[in-house]
Amino acid sequence: MNLVPPWFEDDLRRLDALLAEDAARRSFAAEPISRPPASSQSVPDPWSSLVERLKLTPFERDLLLFALAADLDPRYGSLCLYLYGTNRPTAELALRLYAPTEAWTVRTLVAPDARLFRLGLIEALPSPDGTPWLARPLAPHPKMADRLIVPRPAPEPPKQVPVPPETLAQIERAAKLPSGSVIYLDGRDPALVTRCAEAIAGTRGITTETIEALASGAALLAEFPPTELEAFPLVLIRGQEPQGMHHRIVIPDLDPRRRTKLWQSALKCHGIKADPTEVSERFALRLDAIEAAASWVASRNGPPDLLAAAAAQTVGPVSELAQEVRGSQTWEDLVVPDATARRLRAVASAIQQRRQVFEEWGFGHRTGANGLKALFSGPSGSGKTMAVGIVGRELGLPVFRVDLASTVSKYIGETEKNLARIFAAADDSGAILFFDEADALFGKRSEVKDAHDRYANLEVAYLLQRMDDYDGTVILATNLSRNLDEAFSRRLHYVVEFPVPDAPLRRRLWRGIFPADAPLADDADLEFLADRFDLTGGRIQTIALDAAFMAARNRRPIGMRDLVRAVSHQLIKEGRIPSPADFGAHYESAVSIQD
Repeated sequence: MNLVPPWFEDDLRRLDALLAEDAARRSFAAEPISRPPASSQSVPDPWSSLVERLKLTPFERDLLLFALAADLDPRYGSLCLYLYGTNRPTAELALRLYAPTEAWTVRTLVAPDARLFRLGLIEALPSPDGTPWLARPLAPHPKMADRLIVPRPAPEPPKQVPVPPETLAQIERAAKLPSGSVIYLDGRDPALVTRCAEAIAGTRGITTETIEALASGAALLAEFPPTELEAFPLVLIRGQEPQGMHHRIVIPDLDPRRRTKLWQSALKCHGIKADPTEVSERFALRLDAIEAAASWVASRNGPPDLLAAAAAQTVGPVSELAQEVRGSQTWEDLVVPDATARRLRAVASAIQQRRQVFEEWGFGHRTGANGLKALFSGPSGSGKTMAVGIVGRELGLPVFRVDLASTVSKYIGETEKNLARIFAAADDSGAILFFDEADALFGKRSEVKDAHDRYANLEVAYLLQRMDDYDGTVILATNLSRNLDEAFSRRLHYVVEFPVPDAPLRRRLWRGIFPADAPLADDADLEFLADRFDLTGGRIQTIALDAAFMAARNRRPIGMRDLVRAVSHQLIKEGRIPSPADFGAHYESAVSIQD
């Protein structure tokens, strides 16, 4: 059975003859490899195409074939091992076989910086230290060998590209550029950039590949342009814009209308009937995420939940860098002044309508940003985190709390890297990024007195830029809004104040803090506690839990003795000394050391 592609037969016969001649010269009894007659069948010939496209010299062609031989037919590996003690050819052996009388004239073609090595067609395999370059085993790049041995089938017709008409016209013009042209695809959605590259190549009847494009004659899709452009029909660059002459195509992000069409197409492939309009407006998913979300829906039983499917695509990357805020509370559970509640609902409405305002009405183009920034200001425990969770739950959006302790680094440049990873993971996901205790991270820039101040100010400048670039929602929470940098304050669309609750609000908090199943004693005077102590909701919750544990330990309902002692513990924790003026008739119980 002959597994060698026919386009290698002539070159291999020459190699067979050279090996037999060399073996005879060295008095080795080596049987030549038998080879069937050459096939007359007309087949695509990637080998000759590569040789012609790269204009390989005869020696370069022979050297590449010698490196490929063991991959074409394992018997060459055995023969080389028998004749030369290595199952892979070396540059020295290639010189001996193919250029015995002119080795010095072609030696530059086997140097480490020679073209075959520079292009990645041949690799020198790792060898023990001290092994000379000429004696190191040679092998073809695995992907290159695969493309030369097994040609790719004809490319399928390019898929529809979801871009505006003007971008589509640029793609059509790019497909007609001469060979060796460099095209920079400027877009943030990797899957959409790849789809555009496939469309350009497909129009020319070729595919897109990475390094193996050199062997297959496909268009090269890479991060950087290669050294020899003429070796490729087209060079398509994604990532950073290259230097030098190139054509640039700007690939805009998907707008809600195009996202809706992609959702419809992806759902139709799975036989799912659902209206994706709402999910398209809430979640700015990229091309591959929409297709993955449709597959997610198809794998679940029951009615299609597109919002849950979209959220599932956003949670994974961000959750590795920030903590997801979960909760079951609703607007009814949030005890804040009416003015604060109205402002919070305005924030929630703005987040819900931001796609329409920024993208469809064009305010994003006017302001240069499509994201919303809000500040929640108030003392610790006043309900800021709870409010963020409720807004996210109301809108069906994930909320991620940025852990400042793991974000801010004492090492120069590390804070920016950490923040870049967070924003990149959350980019276009629709997730709400919640910076708690933000004054520690977004604080006022200081006068530059030393290198530390200079780099700290660079971090603030970087944060400003990333907030402007983020298309989602950023909510900052701070205890003291006056500590925030003025440049941050100017970027805020909404500021919501969370004041210390007054007595009527504290009564609501005290009455609502105990679950229905919690046994509350008749002497528990919640009105007294609400009137006497200026406490936030977070502190009231801590006190209620402390009292509940004391009562449970003593196997009794939660009574006034437990509550005033828990309040006393809280005051001491905050550095305050309980006094008779605070507790009145309950002072003895508050400071008693007996349960």
